[in-house]
Amino acid sequence: EITVDLGRAQAVARVVVHETSVGKSHEIYELLVSRDGKAFEQVGSAKKGSRGDATFVTHAFDAREVRYVRIATHGCHGLTFPSFSRLTEVQVFVK
Repeated sequence: EITVDLGRAQAVARVVVHETSVGKSHEIYELLVSRDGKAFEQVGSAKKGSRGDATFVTHAFDAREVRYVRIATHGCHGLTFPSFSRLTEVQVFVK
């Protein structure tokens, strides 16, 4: 898991998750958000084919007050060792 603390609750409606792609490999994960760091709500996910030809997935959702953004990854599949994550950057857009 990767958890990003924004420092305070802010209105968020979009998160972009970047990964280093290798061939047809693909990261599998759930994107969750929380205002208090205790109760998390899933607002997106990625599986095979989610990013298409890009090296990122854009997750857009109804704006909500968010302080914590969490990615629960299940690894990068299509590689010899799928337990290794290839996530490289998380962009959180505040309204």
